Amino acid sequence: MNCKRILVPLDLRRSTTDALLYLQHAAPETPFSATLLHVVELNIAASDSRLYQEICAESRAALRRLSLLFLGHQDAAQVSVRVGRADEQILAEARSSRSELIILSGSKPRPWRHLFRSRTIERVVQGAPCPALVLPRAWKTAQSHLPSPSPVSGHRLHTARYA
Repeated sequence: MNCKRILVPLDLRRSTTDALLYLQHAAPETPFSATLLHVVELNIAASDSRLYQEICAESRAALRRLSLLFLGHQDAAQVSVRVGRADEQILAEARSSRSELIILSGSKPRPWRHLFRSRTIERVVQGAPCPALVLPRAWKTAQSHLPSPSPVSGHRLHTARYA
């Protein structure tokens, strides 16, 4: 039985848990190996690398907490934090992890911010080395029709420890 390699880019500054909820509901049906990715984009020039190291360490810890909350174990998914432009780093991670699917959370429409967020999603979808699933914001309301999620411990989740 093949295990799907799924990349889930998350924006930790916003509530982008739609992809994790979708993954949680899909978990009993398909075995998968997930990579949770956060891209740090800073618009400043840091004088020393400690700032980037601290932000990346905090982001890794947050991704592990999300893995525990949504997938039942903090090591249920590989966590990755990259620094750079979001679309470029998502595509680089998809290639390096040989992802078979990218699950993206659609952004909430906003007058000017929506333009930038949709371009990132558009660039990822256009350049993706694998299929990309963009969950619309409306999925959050549609999920109320799904059965309540149970702990993921009983499904066929491929788990591995990562350093």
